[in-house]
Amino acid sequence: MSVRIVIDGKEVKSPFVKFLVGLLSFVILTLFGVVSVFFILPLIGVTIVVSLGIFVAIVLAALTSFLIVLAVYRQNEKKQKRLVKK
Repeated sequence: MSVRIVIDGKEVKSPFVKFLVGLLSFVILTLFGVVSVFFILPLIGVTIVVSLGIFVAIVLAALTSFLIVLAVYRQNEKKQKRLVKK
């Protein structure tokens, strides 16, 4: 497979320039990969972990509220039974 490099409308025939262009494209792709792997993917991971943490906090808050309401209801129920006995 042959690669043609055209700069300013002229084909580049120098092997050294072709090597430099290839090396530069490799470096750019490597930097893109590094940014993706070490910056973007951890941000996605942090977002997922924080979202799960918020979800768990909401579920725990709802469960705690339910248990508190249940405890208050049972306590009031016991008071009602005491009043009825008197």
